[in-house]
Amino acid sequence: MCDAVTPPRIPRKEKNVLTKEQAHLLLKEVKAHRLEALLALAITTGMRKGELLALRWQDISFEDYSLQVKRAVSYLKEYGCVESEPKTAKSRRTIKLPVFVIDILIRHQVQQEEQRREVGSAWMNKCLVFTNAQGYY
Repeated sequence: MCDAVTPPRIPRKEKNVLTKEQAHLLLKEVKAHRLEALLALAITTGMRKGELLALRWQDISFEDYSLQVKRAVSYLKEYGCVESEPKTAKSRRTIKLPVFVIDILIRHQVQQEEQRREVGSAWMNKCLVFTNAQGYY
């Protein structure tokens, strides 16, 4: 009975994108903040939140100035954080990084190592780039 009816199109929400000036200002404001590396990667790569949170140190090639997107994390109410493959085959990709982002990531790695030493055995070593205070998502 409903086969002849075409469902209405659901309009896509328009994304708010930072201007180049806004991006520069944001990165200037977060300089040396613990979220600097996360924001720098988000701004320069356009990676999704789940892709950023699933990023591991072995996914980054400091020599080639690149990273590989191999997985994503999503939060499911019943299970908590769940890691999975990216949504599509195209989502698995290599992204070139600017030199300044590599420098930020190197500083972030040093800070994370200091945090890991402070936490000691409570640290959950999942080799994640972006973690909470105990090394988890």
